[in-house]
Amino acid sequence: MGVSLAGRTLSGSGAADDPQREAEGANGWAVLLGSFRGLAADLAWLRVHLAWERQDEAAVEQWSDLATTLEPTALNFWLNAARMVAHDFAESKYAAVVQQHGAWETQRRALFREQANRALARLERARAACGDDPRIWIEMGNIHLHRRDDLAEAARCYGRAADAAEAPVYARRIEAGLWWRLGQREKAVAALRQHHAALLTAPAGAVDPDLVREVEGRLSQWTRELEIAVNQ
Repeated sequence: MGVSLAGRTLSGSGAADDPQREAEGANGWAVLLGSFRGLAADLAWLRVHLAWERQDEAAVEQWSDLATTLEPTALNFWLNAARMVAHDFAESKYAAVVQQHGAWETQRRALFREQANRALARLERARAACGDDPRIWIEMGNIHLHRRDDLAEAARCYGRAADAAEAPVYARRIEAGLWWRLGQREKAVAALRQHHAALLTAPAGAVDPDLVREVEGRLSQWTRELEIAVNQ
């Protein structure tokens, strides 16, 4: 007795005698199973959200691992899980420390860095599954900047995001600003020049003229300051 799928019958006999029919049946099963995987991934992500509401970090990690196993290219699963680990759970854990022991900066920095490292490891797995999507690099840059206080690594991540074909326009500007804060003036000016060039070549109407003028003013100022520093 055969199993009907999309108007076709798969059975243990006869299918192998018709290669075209066998291939069509296999493709049909692949589509069906793929749909079930998507549904299962969505259900797993629902469990992630419920666990997040309970502040159950272990369950969030377990269910998000399942969701990304079922749908490895679902980038939002990766990004949101990393944010929960790096931001939400870091804050709730530190709040518990403050409640018990009072504010403790050394503990805060260590806890935030530990949570950030776990989130970054997840995002590295996201890169393996989804490729060098600029949104992954932006998220990594945000974590290095706001959770690890590592401006240099954040600048490199924003730079990697800006290198992508569909990069957000602000990524290179943030990179430039971070290099400037670090005293890396040549890198800052080079990045800002790239940002300015990208603004000038953007489609008509895609960029606010005031932003272009602002970037040009900053580029002129930074270039003068760099020249002064070099000539001293």
